Amino acid sequence: MNKKIFMFSGWILWIVSVIFFISIFARGKKVISEDKRIAILLNPSEKELVLSEMRTLLTVIHETLILLSKEDYNAAAKKSKEGGMDLVENLAAAEKSILLKIPIEFKKLGFGTHEAFDNFSKSILEKKPYPILMKELGELTSRCVACHSAYKLELEK
Repeated sequence: MNKKIFMFSGWILWIVSVIFFISIFARGKKVISEDKRIAILLNPSEKELVLSEMRTLLTVIHETLILLSKEDYNAAAKKSKEGGMDLVENLAAAEKSILLKIPIEFKKLGFGTHEAFDNFSKSILEKKPYPILMKELGELTSRCVACHSAYKLELEK
C-alpha cells in the first residue's frame, strides 16, 4: 500500500513539475513598457544575440532583393534560405536560455518568420512571377513589422 502511495506521489510531483516548466516556457519574462509594447527582459548577451539575429534577417532580405534584381534566382534562393529554419538550428544552443524568457507569441512569430524565409526561397527557386515574389516578401516583412510594433527588448534589472 505504501509503495502505491509513494509511486502515486511521484507521478503527481512529476506532472506538477512538467506543468510548471511548460508555463514558464510559454509565459516568458515580459512587462508592458512606456510605449505600450511588451518589453522582453534579457541580459546584455542575450539581447545582443536576438538583435544580431534580426540584423542577419534584414541583411538576408536586402541581399536577396539585390540578387533578384539581377535575376540570379539560384543565388537569391540560397540567400533567402539563410534566414530560414537553418539559422534557428545554428543558434539553438545559444538561444536555450532566451527561449525561457520570451513569450510564446514572440516565439510563434519568430519561428513563423524563419519558415517564411524557407518558403520564399522555394518560391524563388520555382521562379514564380515577380509580383507574386514581391507579395510573398511583403507578407514576410509584415511579420517583422508586427514583431517590432508589439515587442521591444530591454535589459533585466
